[in-house]
Amino acid sequence: DLDPNGDVHKDILTKVLRYAQEASGAISTRFDSWNQIDRTLTAYIDLDDKEREVVYNDARKPVSIVFPYTYELVCTYKGEAGLIWDMEKEYLRKYKKYKYIPKINFSGYTECFSNTLPIQKIKKSIINTKTFY
Repeated sequence: DLDPNGDVHKDILTKVLRYAQEASGAISTRFDSWNQIDRTLTAYIDLDDKEREVVYNDARKPVSIVFPYTYELVCTYKGEAGLIWDMEKEYLRKYKKYKYIPKINFSGYTECFSNTLPIQKIKKSIINTKTFY
């Protein structure tokens, strides 16, 4: 019974809102480090006079940023945090021969792989295990 006035609906809504609030709290702790990455990456291109003045007046204002790497979000999985963490560690270990260390450090630089990583094979094995649901 998913009647908006019913108990089941209210229970589901309460849980979803609690999870959303927890997720928001967890991700908001990363904002400062993401801003620092933006400030760091700005150094890889020369600022023109106008951008230099913008940064001088307020370092929080955005200027041109070039990130000299390409990346692709291949897939995302939803599940209990501990299981996802364990799965990530397992795959980092299992596919360490594909590990790639970028020349420019950024948050997550230790979790990079070369583009020869057999991602379709990995996705299929994850989907087949279904242990993360």
